Amino acid sequence: MENTKKTSQLGSFISGHENQVNMVIVLVLIVVFSLWYFSFLPTKANLHDTKIQIENLKRDVAALQEKRVRLGSLEKNIEQRAAFVSEVLDVLPDTQQVPEVLFTLEQLAQKNNLYITDFTPKNKEEERVVIPGEVAPRNTVAAWKTVQLEFNLTGSYADLKQFLHDLESNIRPIDVQTITINGGGELNPDKTPQPLRFGVTAFTYYQEVGK
Repeated sequence: MENTKKTSQLGSFISGHENQVNMVIVLVLIVVFSLWYFSFLPTKANLHDTKIQIENLKRDVAALQEKRVRLGSLEKNIEQRAAFVSEVLDVLPDTQQVPEVLFTLEQLAQKNNLYITDFTPKNKEEERVVIPGEVAPRNTVAAWKTVQLEFNLTGSYADLKQFLHDLESNIRPIDVQTITINGGGELNPDKTPQPLRFGVTAFTYYQEVGK
């Protein structure tokens, strides 16, 4: 009888402790879940913010790539314009560049067996015209200035023709106005004809930048 009573008490004791253990386990689970949940919330928010930032970065990258393409197009446009300006300056420089003209003439003369002498450059005066209704004449306004060139060439007529042909192909215009011919008609002691002397008057042009 006593053994049965002790066994019943022991069962009650164990059962009560099992309930307490179960309650403790449940409480532990609740605490762990709460900690995980509340620690997960900031992570979830950070993940959402990170996704937004990634999308913003993608849009920024796309915008930068578009700007890069535009810059590439602008660079190409600038290069083309620079090349055009360089060509214009070769044709119509912003200064007289008389030494360069003389060098070109000497090179062409040497190429065609001609000898150049008495090279004289000078500025051509602006033309003065009378405008109807005005008493005093005034200067005409031009987009370029003119340099008058006077020089002599010694050689044959055939060589002069080739010289003029090459002069037409020069990138900077040299506009021949008049040609006078002297000498010739006599023979040297070796029976070869004496060279001709050609007096050439020509114009070349330049622009006055900023005027």
